[in-house]
Amino acid sequence: MPFKLITMENKFTKGEWLVSTLMKAKIVKSKENGCICLLDFDRGDEIEHNAKLIAAAPDMLEALIGTTKALQRILYEYNPDSIEHEWIAEAQEAVKKATGNNLND
Repeated sequence: MPFKLITMENKFTKGEWLVSTLMKAKIVKSKENGCICLLDFDRGDEIEHNAKLIAAAPDMLEALIGTTKALQRILYEYNPDSIEHEWIAEAQEAVKKATGNNLND
């Protein structure tokens, strides 16, 4: 059974996302479009790690989509009955969670 390749339009803030500090708060911002979110609580190092994870989200999403597309092509062509198709389904669900797009239609 062929798997649908992921196609989507990104609707999140474009550009590189960065982390900056304002007193104890962390700000995730886009170079081009300013503030994306403000993490305004003091939890020690946790706030820094959360801000970095949020700032890396667009790059991780792009990497996940690209990797999923490549795996779909390889597995469908060379091993259509492979159990790794479950990994693709999990990746598609993660992309859906991030974008709101149903990738299986």
